[in-house]
Amino acid sequence: MAELNLETREDEDLMLFKEHLEKFCDSHPELAEKINNGYATKVKDEEGEHDVICKKNLFGCYEYCSRKAIEIFEKRQKEKPEAYKEKRGGAIRSDIVFSWVVTYFEEDDIVPDKRNDHEELFNMDGTKFVAFMKKPAVQKLVKDVAMRASGLKKGNGNEQVSLDTLGAQPEATSKATKKKASGEQIGFDFSSLFGLGTEEGND
Repeated sequence: MAELNLETREDEDLMLFKEHLEKFCDSHPELAEKINNGYATKVKDEEGEHDVICKKNLFGCYEYCSRKAIEIFEKRQKEKPEAYKEKRGGAIRSDIVFSWVVTYFEEDDIVPDKRNDHEELFNMDGTKFVAFMKKPAVQKLVKDVAMRASGLKKGNGNEQVSLDTLGAQPEATSKATKKKASGEQIGFDFSSLFGLGTEEGND
């Protein structure tokens, strides 16, 4: 099996992500090389465009998958507003989640945010890339980080999360929770997603 230099910090979800990627890379050695060594790309900030090395990791991948899951949930809300009125989260089939994992590392167009929250962007000399932002942008960044931190809740990884129970048991939401503009939370616990929940993503 291909060996990937990806840190999991013993997180069960990320360990599953890594295991799937390593199996996939057995037949796609070029992706393994890309993951282990990174690739050159460009990032724009207030000073202009910069050449950087992008070394994506599982923490950025997790956030990407969380956003994709939330997009599916919000699409369902729009399509069936009454049915999803009281629901706050759901489950996505494992094959869909794993396809997102591969896509995150394969696609060069998916570039980590210039804020570099997950330390995936590096200058050409190997140092961490730090974007230059004007004061208002910095203030917005501080506010965004504070809002994000207040919206994160971590379960013990053993909760069974469904579209019906998540709203009634907010303590079961995981690190993937995200605040909506209204102050409500949408939660997705990938450790339960791999076991097929009551609702399955099909997008």
